[in-house]
Amino acid sequence: MGYVKLLAGKEAGADFIGATILVPADDVASVKEDGGDIIIKYFGGHEIFFSIDGNATQADVDAFIGAIDKANGITGSPIPLTLPNNVDVYSSAGTVQAWS
Repeated sequence: MGYVKLLAGKEAGADFIGATILVPADDVASVKEDGGDIIIKYFGGHEIFFSIDGNATQADVDAFIGAIDKANGITGSPIPLTLPNNVDVYSSAGTVQAWS
């Protein structure tokens, strides 16, 4: 299984600055911007919600999709991802939940 490596930015109450988030790149059903945040949905009915303080754009979604395409099905080191707009991922990033 391949992964995308995302560096978390701002802190939202917890010691989260500089944390690395590994995002699975296999079995992705969709990646979308929703109210300035990013949601990655997986086949099997789960999604990961990235709180980006309402600043995500389609360019950030495209960056996620590009990194996922590179990482899908590979083994080895995760594919690093820097979001184009230098948006900050907050501590609620990586919230895994059932599809909403």
